[in-house]
Amino acid sequence: MWLWGRHAVEAALANPLRGAPLRLLATPERARELPDALAGVVRVEVLPPAEIARALPPGAAHQGLALKTAPLEPAEIAAVATPASGVIVVLDQITDPQNVGAIFRSAAAFGARAIVLQERHAPALAGALAKAAAGAI
Repeated sequence: MWLWGRHAVEAALANPLRGAPLRLLATPERARELPDALAGVVRVEVLPPAEIARALPPGAAHQGLALKTAPLEPAEIAAVATPASGVIVVLDQITDPQNVGAIFRSAAAFGARAIVLQERHAPALAGALAKAAAGAI
């Protein structure tokens, strides 16, 4: 699955639950901005912006960074609901990835402990949703 956009990619790379990146594409400028700690983790493929765009869905605004990664493993509801305090956001059949991404950003800003999505009738936690979430996934 592809993630793109500066904040989405940087947050995914910093997330230890995400696992090892499968492929990281960067423009020369963005490659220089990546942390040195990534050197032993993943090879950065430095490409012109047009070549990065060809690897992604049409219209993806990659901002010079794209990451191919495995999806996050879902957490058990009991794990995020214990102890019983704080806010858990539950989404029901919200299918627009940009709306879900905006909800992730808002939930993070308000300190929500988790967001619960349905397996069906929910967009994948990738692409446009990840970019709209600006790293909040």
